[in-house]
Parts: sequence; C-alpha cells; structure tokens
Amino acid sequence: MNPLMLEPPSLSTLVTQLASLPPHDPTRYQTTDGLDEPDCTKGLGVAQGMSVLGFFERENHYHERHDSSTVDLICNLLHLAHERGQEPSEILTTALWNFLAEAGSLKTECA
Repeated sequence: MNPLMLEPPSLSTLVTQLASLPPHDPTRYQTTDGLDEPDCTKGLGVAQGMSVLGFFERENHYHERHDSSTVDLICNLLHLAHERGQEPSEILTTALWNFLAEAGSLKTECA
C-alpha cells in the first residue's frame, strides 16, 4: 500500500531518489499503511529487520555479517513472491515507495 494512495512513479524514478536520502532517524514515524501506530518508528523497523536478517544468516551459516546476506534475503523474498503469483516489480516499487516515504525523502509532484 502506498502512503499517499497515488500511483507510484516508475521503479527507475524511485531508485534515483535513493541518492538524496536524509540521515537515518530512528525516532521517525511515518505511516504507509493508513494505520496510526506512532510506536512503529524507523528504529523499530531496523530492529525487526535485524532480527529477520540474523535468523536468515544463522540458517544459511553466514560466519560474519556482510552485505550479501541482505541482498540474498531480498532475492529469496522475491522468489517467494514470484512463486505465489505476485509481481516482483510491483513489490519492489511499492517497497521502495514506502521506504522513501518512511525515510522522509519521497519526492513526487503530489507529495
């Protein structure tokens, strides 16, 4: 679900916006699902991500944290979505749209 209930820009347009991310703010709260849950800060999102990634790294016998584990997990989730009949490009577009909104750097004509 996108935060503004608008048609998101193309994936390539969203990717270019990653170059201008503001610094990470663990206290920032931005709803992207229409629910008002101010305790769901970016810090909580990072903690949840670390928990999932830690499990993935243990299951796959990574001996130290490195960037490939994050990429491998995202890739596996896209394989799962594809197997379930979901469109990976739509998932990536929506996820990136939500990420940019939550990070505070979403740039659209309507935002």
